[in-house]
Amino acid sequence: MTSGIVIGILVAVGQGQTPGTAAMLAALSEVLGPGPSIVVREAALPSESDAVRVERELHADAVIAVIERSSPGVGRGGVDVRVHVAQRDHWVSHRVTFRPSDMPIERARAIGLTVASILLAEAALVPVGTSPASSASEGARESSRRVDIVSTVAPVSTVAPVSPGSLLPPVSSVPATASEPLVARYAGDLSAVAATGLGGPAVGFGAAAHVELALTGVLWSRVGGGARGASVAGLNGHDVATWATVGGVWRPTSASSARTLRFAVCLDGGVVFHDLSHTRADGTTAHSGRVLPVASLEIQGVQAIGGAWDAFGALGIEAAFGVTDVWVATKPVATLPVARAFAALGVRFGR
Repeated sequence: MTSGIVIGILVAVGQGQTPGTAAMLAALSEVLGPGPSIVVREAALPSESDAVRVERELHADAVIAVIERSSPGVGRGGVDVRVHVAQRDHWVSHRVTFRPSDMPIERARAIGLTVASILLAEAALVPVGTSPASSASEGARESSRRVDIVSTVAPVSTVAPVSPGSLLPPVSSVPATASEPLVARYAGDLSAVAATGLGGPAVGFGAAAHVELALTGVLWSRVGGGARGASVAGLNGHDVATWATVGGVWRPTSASSARTLRFAVCLDGGVVFHDLSHTRADGTTAHSGRVLPVASLEIQGVQAIGGAWDAFGALGIEAAFGVTDVWVATKPVATLPVARAFAALGVRFGR
């Protein structure tokens, strides 16, 4: 890549100028050389959403969120390292763990080397110019010029021009760090739902909720449920449908992606319970219920609205595996449709 590389690093508030952060930056500079300009920002609870915001503000080529798991302070406890490469709109996550005997500065250096190895593996940084040997020595010498420490409430410092760097060694030459894949993240959503029957009377309104757990970078599992009420022609009452489902979600772009609009595909299966009520002429109400297997396919459009929150809209179709005939006083009055089209509008929170 050409010169002018900018890297943003997001740490917890108060950690921007600690010895641990300084050691992490020194290790990063030793591997990447004097080419990239590094800007450290602080956030109360660093997250992928915050990192993407910093990436946009800095017009950075890559941004790293260092998320503490235990004791505060970079290098004191285990951390989750999440790296976003702007050009590829791609997240790489690693959990860095340590032995009790590891010194704090050694731990911080391990974090810096982990970040550097991820950037190299993702081809985010390939400076050209000086020799690899000079990159490490110049890295420490130039770090004060190339690193700006600012808080989330302060304006971003002007990043210094980048001098020619070096052709970096392959990833295998980067010192090994104790890391493991990041454990699954979680999310939850709440939405308003409207549905209409396909080939039968089933217009209804209700609400739904789901909890999701990440399996990979793009695949999520989820469980959910909801309720929907509808009127039925010929029935002096309502059909209240409640359901519970389990399924999966394919999210081809991260929940914290820099893209403005993202998409997801959801596939669920479960059961639905129809509670049909009818008020008789004498004022008494009769109820009849039925449980059916159900499956649904849903396509979502997702828009970030701030922090870890997203707004989403969805269109989908659901199918019940069975026909429900509605009878009143021994006479058939309606048949609930097997298939329904539905739309949803809601909010999603994810970490």
